[in-house]
Amino acid sequence: MRLILCATSTAKIIGPIRSRCLLLRVGAPNPEQIAQVLNNVSNKASFSTSLPDETAMAIALSSNGNLRRALLTLDAVRAQDETFSKSRTSPDSIPRPDWEVYIDKLAGVIAKEQSPDKLLEVRAMLYELLVHLIPPSVVIVQLAKGLLTRVDDALRPEIIHWAAWYEHRLRLGNKPIFHLEAFVAKVMSLYKNYSIGLHDFI
Repeated sequence: MRLILCATSTAKIIGPIRSRCLLLRVGAPNPEQIAQVLNNVSNKASFSTSLPDETAMAIALSSNGNLRRALLTLDAVRAQDETFSKSRTSPDSIPRPDWEVYIDKLAGVIAKEQSPDKLLEVRAMLYELLVHLIPPSVVIVQLAKGLLTRVDDALRPEIIHWAAWYEHRLRLGNKPIFHLEAFVAKVMSLYKNYSIGLHDFI
């Protein structure tokens, strides 16, 4: 008997299992391959209207090589527009997943105010994401991306550094909420200190 295990990271696989496995790294599909899969799915699912090639390519480009995300996005696009009547020719025209919008909102909350009360509010929002099974590593990466668009250039290297550091700690630990909250607290501290220093300078 042979087992095929699929994973995006080997960090959580214990040594005895890893030593008995033949590890194969498979590259992510390119946009053309994803678009082809989406067209095949739409044909087999017997959509009332065939999926336009430009919409399939726009979804493929917006998925960043993630086939699962592309399929979920196709489902969301079809739910909004069953006949594919709207023109969707660029990745920007494809609706973002709800959890991504929620994390972007979370980044806005962090950038707007840095206080203990706001940290408690952010903690509740982080719990909401974890309850809906959004992987903690995805949360921290997306949160860092959202913060980078809202802070000055001087803070960006620090945010990238601490996001990488806490993501590493996240993979080693068992309680994701602790590491996510610690990252948020660190960012709030950096942002507050930077704002105070800038105010004193002015």
